[in-house]
Amino acid sequence: MKETIAVVLAGGSGDRFGMMKQFIPICGEPLIVHTIKKLEAYDIVLTVPKDCVNIAKNIINYSELSRVFVIAGGSTRQESSFKALKYIEDRNVDNVIITDGNRPMFPENILEECVTKLDKFDGVITACKSVNTTCDKTTNNYTVNKRENSYDLLMPQFFKYEKIYEAHKNTTIKNATDDSQLLKKDSKIYLKEIDYWDGFKLTNPKDYDILETLMLEEEE
Repeated sequence: MKETIAVVLAGGSGDRFGMMKQFIPICGEPLIVHTIKKLEAYDIVLTVPKDCVNIAKNIINYSELSRVFVIAGGSTRQESSFKALKYIEDRNVDNVIITDGNRPMFPENILEECVTKLDKFDGVITACKSVNTTCDKTTNNYTVNKRENSYDLLMPQFFKYEKIYEAHKNTTIKNATDDSQLLKKDSKIYLKEIDYWDGFKLTNPKDYDILETLMLEEEE
């Protein structure tokens, strides 16, 4: 039976939010707990800032969550992801799910579907159609993209473990904002379209009320 491990990245310093949002209580529980509960079918590696490892472990224990391994992340999202992948290199891992700790809204029913897609693909990304027309900016100009071809990348993302681990080890990119951009250009990627709100991310203080409303609606 193939083994899948989930990686939850919660190493942010909270500069934009004004505090460490991964631990902020929402609907009665810390934000990362909501995300982890969506992934309880898998072993989970949780990355947090080095000085927050014990705090995270206490939260995990208090919330009675099992199969969660807390490790210190890196100084960037990319480094934290790489450290998590390295942490499990001695296990016989086939597939890995990578997501952000501040995105708890993804539907659980897509997890197994996307993992199964890895039988034929190197990676599966979740994305939604861009509502706005986007552009690529250069130093002195910009190029408008066709809206019908524009998507916003969301989380979670799914990968064959060996493919994404090798990509991390060999990349020349220094600060990737998601893991899929590290894969080789000839990699086979499947795009799973989901709703924008399913990938909603708590980033700024104004997002808190929106996320809380979404979570309350989900519980109904």
